[in-house]
Amino acid sequence: METAIIKMLITKYRKDKTIELWKVLENLIEDKSYCRDCNESIFYPNSLIRLGKDGNVKYETNNPCSKSFKNVGGNKYYLSVCSFCLDKKFDEYSGMNKSRVFNIMNRITRYAYNIPDDVANEFTKTTAVTLKNLVKKYGEIDGNIRWEKYRNLQAVTNTFEYKKEKYGWTQSDFDEFNQSRAITEENLINRHGDEEGKKIFSDYCKKQITNGKSLEWFIEKHGDESGYNVYKLMLINKAKGINSPGCVSRASQDFFDSLDILIGTKFNTSYSRKNRERIFYIEEFNKTYSVDYYIEELNLAIEFNGDYYHANPKKYKCDVHFNLCKKGGVTAKDLWEKDEKKYHLLEKHHGIRTIVVWESDYYKNKNNAKFYKNITRLCIGKK
Repeated sequence: METAIIKMLITKYRKDKTIELWKVLENLIEDKSYCRDCNESIFYPNSLIRLGKDGNVKYETNNPCSKSFKNVGGNKYYLSVCSFCLDKKFDEYSGMNKSRVFNIMNRITRYAYNIPDDVANEFTKTTAVTLKNLVKKYGEIDGNIRWEKYRNLQAVTNTFEYKKEKYGWTQSDFDEFNQSRAITEENLINRHGDEEGKKIFSDYCKKQITNGKSLEWFIEKHGDESGYNVYKLMLINKAKGINSPGCVSRASQDFFDSLDILIGTKFNTSYSRKNRERIFYIEEFNKTYSVDYYIEELNLAIEFNGDYYHANPKKYKCDVHFNLCKKGGVTAKDLWEKDEKKYHLLEKHHGIRTIVVWESDYYKNKNNAKFYKNITRLCIGKK
């Protein structure tokens, strides 16, 4: 075919982008391949053909064609499926931006380039925008700077106000967008296919059980020493939330207010209403214990025990059952053993001795000055 005719056909194809013209021009290309699904031309609406300087017809490889490839894990994976077959196989393909659809490692990209799932998954881990990947690519300082910029940008671009101003979204558009990004089995199947989507969702659910909760997870994420320290801090902060002022009895705080008039002027003391409860970490069990009232200089704790929740032995026998949000309930003996274990561990690991004041004793003596003086003497005697 004469060069002038070829140039005319290429010009017409670039204008009309028809499959018929594409096939005519593609027949002039010697080194070509076809769709592995339908065995027809690997044609896309944005595919291009050009006339090389050597006078030969060639694919424009910057656009989709059988010579387009993804370099993943050191191997080249070539585009081997046409747009018509992708449209049939993936419902969401028709609504996607065709110039950007292959820019991310989604399930369509994996299928079109015939990239194995394990290879694609490993590639995604190494290219995701994470602090670890940015530090690895740009170094410690620049990586952290880029990470902060990315986080700040995401904080803005993911807001409804930004989407509304830039794209004209409504609240329902924004809600639908967020739902499509959620980690659900349905969304993962849409992205990765039925089998792989279900596997990813199952792995995600298993990780959620331990992520951010176990010492092993923190060590794996931060290293031995840092992981241990971060885990310890997490437990302490969690305990602070559980033992916030709104989570303790008013009676206990009224008692400590009265007692602190005698003790708090001489020693550094802490309880929920004053400096919050002190929390101690027990390394042996990776566990924290809070104490109701703590006297720092004496290293002494006072526990205000409710008669019911701690099974006052003056009121309950050892086999009495208590329904305390635990399946099957617990016995008075169980509660005594639990408290004794706490007192023992606090003394063993931190040298803390514990005095117990029962709720019923407080109510009988809350207006009795001698009651508070006796407890004060008991404390000082424990020095």
